[in-house]
Amino acid sequence: MASERGGIYELNDLERTLGRIVLGYRGVVVTWVVLLVLVAGTGDAADFDRPWVPWTEVGVIVLWFAFTVWLWGRKGDALTSWWFLALDVSVAVGVLLASWIAGGQNIPLAGGYPLSAVAMAVFAVGGPGALISAGFLLGAALVRRVVLLSDSSLAGLISDVASWVFPAVLFAWATGVIRTSDRRRQRSEHALADERSERVRIEERAEVAAHLHDSVLQTLALIQRSSSDSDEVTTLARRQERELRSWLFGAETLGLGGSLVSALRSVADGVEEKAKVKVELVSVGDVSMSEAVESLTRAAREAVSNAAQHGGVDVVDVYSEVDDERIVVFVRDRGAGFDPLDIPPDRAGVRESIVGRMQRSGGSAVIKSSPERGTEVILTLPVASEEVAIK
Repeated sequence: MASERGGIYELNDLERTLGRIVLGYRGVVVTWVVLLVLVAGTGDAADFDRPWVPWTEVGVIVLWFAFTVWLWGRKGDALTSWWFLALDVSVAVGVLLASWIAGGQNIPLAGGYPLSAVAMAVFAVGGPGALISAGFLLGAALVRRVVLLSDSSLAGLISDVASWVFPAVLFAWATGVIRTSDRRRQRSEHALADERSERVRIEERAEVAAHLHDSVLQTLALIQRSSSDSDEVTTLARRQERELRSWLFGAETLGLGGSLVSALRSVADGVEEKAKVKVELVSVGDVSMSEAVESLTRAAREAVSNAAQHGGVDVVDVYSEVDDERIVVFVRDRGAGFDPLDIPPDRAGVRESIVGRMQRSGGSAVIKSSPERGTEVILTLPVASEEVAIK
């Protein structure tokens, strides 16, 4: 988006595109003026009191165009400065008056060059540039008509006014529409980027909360249960310290291998060691480890840990199945059960560590439980293209 600073536009992709268009137009009209001078300088048309003027005009506009292109390539934002605008309009005024200065008032030498100065001024400073350039050129045209050609007819005056005001308004309006649309597009992109950033921050906070619940809070609960056994408390605390340090410094690994089944075996071993509950694992098919599969395994670990700690059972059943379309993990216990609708708002285990984690990974979690009838957690994850099935 072009930002305005004192009426001067700073260059960005849109402004550079507009600049190339204006320079292309300038190149066309310079060629046009050169052809007009070549035609006017031959045969019966070569009727100038000062024949050197048309050739001087050609030399000036060609050199000025070459300087403009050089300036654009070296420091494009110089074309949006007031000093450049003043010089460019001065050259255009000279071109407009070249026929009269040469003494061939009825021989056109300006071509479309003066209008290219209006376009350049609009590119440089927008609407104010259009008014300034058109005002100077209109003044020069009126001086030529009224003072030099002694033509003060109303039709001639209206023709001059229309010839300069209408293109200036048109150029300013068209450029303004383009720049306004670009500003709206960039505002929308910035808003979308801010929304994405906020969503990422929310997901990161949720993942941190889920990890702390999975590890620290569960270890604290185990420490409370084993408060009478100082050796067990020390072992749990040291293990949790190592896990937390590894996670904070990005070195934590979930399982013993690079596949779903090996990670689930590690989960089962860890829960059995901590909670002293047997975990029966049955797997059909396997899949290589990925970020999404790791999130699935973490959710499964939370479900198994909940069953071991709160189910009041000696055995927790885990069943995993992998096919070409999805991965499903079932965690079942036949323990006390609970009502999912009665989970307190401050308990993030099910809501964030299981359901929220699966949703953030593109999967889903279903909790089936009722008091005294046990609990079943169903975790489902679509198979991604980067995940390789292991037969």
